[in-house]
Amino acid sequence: MLQPSKILVVRPGALGDALLTLPVLRALRKRGATSLLVLGQPSSWAFRRNLPEKVQVADFGAPEWMGLASPAVPL
Repeated sequence: MLQPSKILVVRPGALGDALLTLPVLRALRKRGATSLLVLGQPSSWAFRRNLPEKVQVADFGAPEWMGLASPAVPL
């Protein structure tokens, strides 16, 4: 069983991709994830307010995440 933890899910796709990710988020919650952060397009996740998962969404295009694309930038 997954130990309670914080998990980052990178899903920069559109609304359809967000919807297809929902079963994964639910499974992570059932396995004990205490915090879920999705790195994606905030507009694609606008529907999340109605979900019990309390998923946080960060903007994939925001400057603070640019380090994901470069091994020279520490996160």
